[in-house]
Amino acid sequence: MSTADLPEGARELYDRVRGELPGLAEAPRPIETVDAEPASSLIAELRAQHARIARRTHTTIELPRGLWAGKLAVRYRYPDERSFDRLVTNAVNANDSQSQARANVDLMIAGCEEVVGRADDGDAWGPIIDGERVRYDKRLSDALGLGVDSARDVVYALFAPPGADARVKAAMAIGAHADLYVKWLQGETPEVVEALSGESPAPGA
Repeated sequence: MSTADLPEGARELYDRVRGELPGLAEAPRPIETVDAEPASSLIAELRAQHARIARRTHTTIELPRGLWAGKLAVRYRYPDERSFDRLVTNAVNANDSQSQARANVDLMIAGCEEVVGRADDGDAWGPIIDGERVRYDKRLSDALGLGVDSARDVVYALFAPPGADARVKAAMAIGAHADLYVKWLQGETPEVVEALSGESPAPGA
C-alpha cells in the first residue's frame, strides 16, 4: 500500500515520522554474519579430547631425587569410585596439618598402581622385584630395608630424610608429590613427571 492510499491525517503523520527517522522507509538490511568453523569441527575436537582423556590411565611420578637419585618412582592410576568418595570426604574434613598429611597419604595409597625403579636416567621404569608388582606395602619395605609394615608408614619412610624432624619434612615432600598426582587427575600434567621439584629438605635445613 502506498502513502497515497492513506487518509490525509495519517499521511501527514507518516511523512513527519519519516522525516524524523530517515531510515524508516529504507529496505531492511541483511544481518551481518561472522565466519566461523562449522559446529561439526567443534564436535570433532571435543570427541578427540574425550578420547585423549580416556587414554590417560596412568602417570608415573618420581620420588624425591634428593633421596632416591631418580631411581624410584610410583605409577598411579585413577582411584576407584568408592575410594574416591572416601578420599574426598577426608580431604574436606582435613582442618589441620596432620589431617591434611593423612589425606595426602591416603590418596597416594589408593591411587598407587605400582612402585617402579630403574638403574639410570633414561632407562625404562620397571618392576623392583622381578615378576612382582609392589605397592606401598611390606614387600616394598622388606626389599628396600625400610623396617616398617603399614602402607602409611611405608609412604613416610620413602619420603623421610635422615635426621631430626624426619616425619615433618616427609610430610612436606609428600604434599608436593600428592599435588602432582592431583594435577594429573585434573589433566594438568604429563604422563611421566621425571623430576619432582618438591624434594625433601636436607637434614638440618
